[in-house]
Amino acid sequence: MSSSQLIQNISVIVACRSSKRHLLDVLVDLKLWFSEIIIVGPNCPEISKIVKTHDQKWVETELCSIQGLWQKGMQSVNSEWYLLLEGSEYISTVLKESILEVSNRKLSGPNWFPIKREIVFLKQRLKYPLEWTYDPKPGLLFKGTENLNHIDLDKIEKEPLKGRSIYFSEKTIEEAIKNSFHRADQAAVEINQVRNNKGILKLLLKAIIHVPTNFFKKWVLHKGMREGFEGLVFSLLDTVTVILGYIRYHEKYTRSGKQIERNLDSIKNVLIIKLRGLGDAVLG
Repeated sequence: MSSSQLIQNISVIVACRSSKRHLLDVLVDLKLWFSEIIIVGPNCPEISKIVKTHDQKWVETELCSIQGLWQKGMQSVNSEWYLLLEGSEYISTVLKESILEVSNRKLSGPNWFPIKREIVFLKQRLKYPLEWTYDPKPGLLFKGTENLNHIDLDKIEKEPLKGRSIYFSEKTIEEAIKNSFHRADQAAVEINQVRNNKGILKLLLKAIIHVPTNFFKKWVLHKGMREGFEGLVFSLLDTVTVILGYIRYHEKYTRSGKQIERNLDSIKNVLIIKLRGLGDAVLG
């Protein structure tokens, strides 16, 4: 496409968590179709140099979860349409044409069109789409004119786009283990959103149920067992991420006192009522 034919109404947000081995090729490919591309990731001079060499925008952040990186990228640019991808993800021509077609629709309110993936994990192409529990799917988001700080993609999900992307997941077990800790941070955030003010026993009970259920889902229902060694490693590490998520939640939101901090206003109101009652009793 010439510069005048590039897709102008979509801001592409590319989350680049750690590995840069595919980023240059992905960036060159995206530039053939889209005019605005934002790469988001932790501090990395090499990646920053690659992005700036290609006249695209680099957003640096301390966040490492894919969800956090996408949100940071979306905050950096005002747009109605966002294409959310990862830095090792190649989109097919059929998928690009589907993105263009959908982006020309007249929509009202937020809509989310997920992308189906072919996944390469530990250098092997998976026959079945094993997805990390706490990594969101890529896709095309219509935000519209609404100013939304947080968008629950599951609630606004529509039909998947036509075509597929090829996603190069972790190349080594070491890299997968490292990213499990980043995913655990996102797990803690999601656990906190659905369960506030629950005690340690309820948290432990939920974890005891969730852990084997998650492994069964990945290993049996999502057919990880048919992927051999790669499927076993994936299922185990995804389950480890679930465990780490509960530990991280307890560390970040319970032990740190954030729940108490969030409830300070209600605590103050109770104290004021009690003190007023005590004052009335004394005056009486």
